[in-house]
Amino acid sequence: MLDTSSTAPVRIGIIGLGSAGMLHAQALSDGLVPGAILSAVVSRSGSFPEPTAPFSSEIAHFETLEALLEASVCDAVIVATPHLMHPAQTIAAFAAGCHVLCEKPASIRLSDAREMAASALQHDCHYSLNYNRRVVPLYRRLRELVHTGKIGEMRRVHWTSTSWLRVQSYFDTSPWRGTWAGEGGGLLVNQWPHILDLWQWICGMPTRLQAHCAFGRHHNIEVEDEVHIYAEYGRGATVTLVGSTGEAPGSERIEIVGSRGSIISEGNQLTITTLEMPVEEYIASAQPGFPRPETRVETEMLDAEGDLVTGITRDFVNVLQSKTPGSLIAPGADGVNGVMLANAVLLSAWADGSWIELPLDTAAGAEFDRLLAEKIAGSKPRTARESTIFSLTDSFRKP
Repeated sequence: MLDTSSTAPVRIGIIGLGSAGMLHAQALSDGLVPGAILSAVVSRSGSFPEPTAPFSSEIAHFETLEALLEASVCDAVIVATPHLMHPAQTIAAFAAGCHVLCEKPASIRLSDAREMAASALQHDCHYSLNYNRRVVPLYRRLRELVHTGKIGEMRRVHWTSTSWLRVQSYFDTSPWRGTWAGEGGGLLVNQWPHILDLWQWICGMPTRLQAHCAFGRHHNIEVEDEVHIYAEYGRGATVTLVGSTGEAPGSERIEIVGSRGSIISEGNQLTITTLEMPVEEYIASAQPGFPRPETRVETEMLDAEGDLVTGITRDFVNVLQSKTPGSLIAPGADGVNGVMLANAVLLSAWADGSWIELPLDTAAGAEFDRLLAEKIAGSKPRTARESTIFSLTDSFRKP
């Protein structure tokens, strides 16, 4: 456990040296996270893979998480292994007194996400998720505008997020990708955890949804690579979302309509249109004919990329050193909502677009677990052509 009485650097261990783990390791080794040092890594190989050559020889190497935790060389760990391994590894780290920054998603199953959040509380550990879009100025401003009522009460949202193009070789060079047994899902658990998180972070959680997914439409894979969602809120607002890993060039566009105007987010620009009075009042009081309410249009140019590599890690380390629990930008408990949305979408898709009520209750969660277990049992193993570590910075590029 971190000694909060001193100002010593936070010692961080990285679990998994795939693409995400290497990105974290390089950032820590390059000193891009003030107040933190990379003290250890866990990888299945008996030595560092070739890309780790620039790392200090003082970094301890372990082949298992258990060995790292027994050595007591870390105050915190970054869990950067395949999705299905996150729950057990995160909970084991908490039990050993380590704080955890976990890669997205927290888990595949809602039951696991809830257990992870409960374990952090039980062991009095800090727990964050790498929802790195929360540090992007564009999304932070969008959330602020919605939450402060700039456009009144939310009425309608249309969200297109199709800039996640993946080519077939992306799947073919990693045996766990694109399979139920290896990933537990596709777009929803690999690329779209960011979008599901931003959706509930900006707009709140819906009360029910229905969804349609295409499984292997654009790629030779088992899991979903296209998603269409329609959701409703208690006060009548609706949200539609469209996502794909098979479109080019793809787009990232958000339109939020409220009772007093609208916000459109596209590229690095927010276009904010406001009305002098709520639209309901205008409809009721306007003179006959085809009048239109007076509007005011503002545009804001904002950074749409942000510090996607180290932003959440910096926040995590700052909270550990400042001893301010509850102030994390992306607390692990928030991961429950993202996993719940992903589970609900698949439940609806597997039931031909049936309505799914939210929040998911214990029975719905158990049904998801049962259906996923069936998918995993029937999953076909994939033979990778070669083991490849991708540069995730390429994934951050948007049209």
